[in-house]
Amino acid sequence: MTGAPKVGVREAVAVTIIFIIAKLFLSYQVHLFHFAANAAWMVPLIQTVLTIGAFLVLAWLLERHPGKTIVEIGEELVGPVINTFFGIILAVIFVGLVGLILRQFAERALTGFIPDTPISAVVLLFMTGVVPVAYLGFEVIARTARVFIVFLVLSGLTVVVLSSPLWEGHALYPLWGNGPVGLIKGSLVASGVFMEIFLLAVIAPFLPRGSLRRVGFWSIGLSGLFLFLGVISVLLVFSFPASAELAVPFFEVTRTISIGRFGQRLETLFLPMWVLISLIKMSVGLYLVSALMARTLRLPYYRPLILPMAVLVIAVAFIPANVSEAINWDLNVLRRYGYVIVGAIVVTLAGLTWWRERKGDEAHAPRT
Repeated sequence: MTGAPKVGVREAVAVTIIFIIAKLFLSYQVHLFHFAANAAWMVPLIQTVLTIGAFLVLAWLLERHPGKTIVEIGEELVGPVINTFFGIILAVIFVGLVGLILRQFAERALTGFIPDTPISAVVLLFMTGVVPVAYLGFEVIARTARVFIVFLVLSGLTVVVLSSPLWEGHALYPLWGNGPVGLIKGSLVASGVFMEIFLLAVIAPFLPRGSLRRVGFWSIGLSGLFLFLGVISVLLVFSFPASAELAVPFFEVTRTISIGRFGQRLETLFLPMWVLISLIKMSVGLYLVSALMARTLRLPYYRPLILPMAVLVIAVAFIPANVSEAINWDLNVLRRYGYVIVGAIVVTLAGLTWWRERKGDEAHAPRT
């Protein structure tokens, strides 16, 4: 796209981490408790290792085509017709993902802070803040993320530390939860929670040369650490199976914190953290789907697509009948099967790149 932004390593790591870990403020932990029971804290660690393996394939593909996004690589390898199909599929998946996340954030705002407000008003209020930020561009979002990530991380760690007096070590037992087989199966089934790492396939041309792997490894590693802390702190405070019945586990942890006689109901102090991380997450998501469609349609600018994509995101947000249905579609349908589809596209393009390089090596090999 014309006027492509330039983003530093720290900005890219910050925005990718926020894009991934925002799910901690929704029902991510409950999803893991159903799969792994008392061993749910191991799942983020296993998923981190699996995601690093998947990222290595993506990084290898992007490094073989420097300066290009996944969409431009696809056009070069499979042609404009098939690549248009690939691009639309990717855009549909992420429009669905962003729309369902929007619905969940709006529902949690209703239940936690403004229960008498219509859901439509909350959704539109969210998008009123998201659309201008996405319009300003990825560079602005990334710089904003770098500024606020310190506050967000410190706030999250403060919740973990202040909740530590309530921890019960016996909540970790039985150590393997539903057993090693169930743990591994659950980790594989729920591996779509790191789908957001695909953001790097779109912003790779904006990064300093040779920094893609560094950005990916730091983003995945730190995100895995924060997800681990978010899961284990909930488990230690509420134990299983009570933790699996919570609507927003991490928010409930903040409600348990008390400092002396007058330090009660401290969750309001962490409200800015919740609002900031949700707005940054949604802004990145809206930018991602707009940029994907702009690249797919070979448009020089993504900004004309911001409003149409925002309308589609809002439409998706209202499809589920309730928040439980939105969570189910997000975690059990879109992430589970969307992750497979996205992975299949990446592996296909990587395989074609390897085959082309091999054919090129054979063509230039000396004949005897």
